[in-house]
Amino acid sequence: MAIIRDTLLALRRRRLFWLHVWLSIAVVVLYAGISCHEKGWSLGYGLKEMENPWLRQGTPWEHTLHCWTLARIMRWWVAGGAVFVALFSTSAILPETLEPGSAALLVPRARRRSLLLAGRFTGSLVYVLLHTAFVVAGLWLALGLRLGIWHHDLWLAVPLVALMFAPLQAVAMLMGVLTRSGTAALLVAILFAGSVWAFQESASPPETASSAAVEDKDDDNGNSNGDAITGDIIHFASGALPPARDSFLWLERRACPRPRAAYGELFHHLRYGHRGIGAAAAGVIAAASVADPVATKQEDALAFAPLLLSSAGFTTVVMGLAAWLLKRRDL
Repeated sequence: MAIIRDTLLALRRRRLFWLHVWLSIAVVVLYAGISCHEKGWSLGYGLKEMENPWLRQGTPWEHTLHCWTLARIMRWWVAGGAVFVALFSTSAILPETLEPGSAALLVPRARRRSLLLAGRFTGSLVYVLLHTAFVVAGLWLALGLRLGIWHHDLWLAVPLVALMFAPLQAVAMLMGVLTRSGTAALLVAILFAGSVWAFQESASPPETASSAAVEDKDDDNGNSNGDAITGDIIHFASGALPPARDSFLWLERRACPRPRAAYGELFHHLRYGHRGIGAAAAGVIAAASVADPVATKQEDALAFAPLLLSSAGFTTVVMGLAAWLLKRRDL
């Protein structure tokens, strides 16, 4: 407990702590500034008003707009950018502990070196949970005050972010034991996150299985066998790694209070009758938002328990290896 408390105090003294806090406040304030009125909708608490015959207060499109915005915030900030900002703060906490002066002070006082490692890891995890709970509370209040929808499933983002952050922090701590360099630990953790996403994106099933089957029949046997072996390797690697892609999909499914109208149709309506950059942007968003995040069978099949077991198992293995290496390091 003393090591956890010391970790939290050390992280709070960093400048990135306040950068993280102010970025989260900015995200909540920007989201709360989106509102609908009798003639249309507005941004920035009425600073930019757009008249629209479809997107008005009380229409199903108002619900869809807030749901689409909230789902993207949860995916790209709460479970995306905020996790990496926290990783920038926490990746160097163990290498700093292993420096000669700090190690001479802390290691003799710890009953076991593994307790020192576990305390740093747990303190980093609590740090992320506090930041996530802070921004989720702001989004939950903004959604409830704007639409009167108190969507309690939004709080499930807190444990989900912990499941996404824990493997990255475990990899960073393993590299911290090996190199005693915070920069190396951060870079390897970021590369690991990118590799996991690439593997799982490649292993995800294609949108149209029939067309893929037709293409496979046209290939010669050599190409088919090579593609099959490559596919098996990718599927095995993606299954052994933490489920980052499935976690993102699960978060989008739970974060949104189920829109009554499709996202793509909303942005088609926003584009209709307008020109310029705004119309072009609405067209691009409409093309990328054809399906709702709750529509596909793959997302309906996702469950929290497999995500928990996969992430916890990977984290336990990596942290066990880090503890074994730390026990044999000359400090």
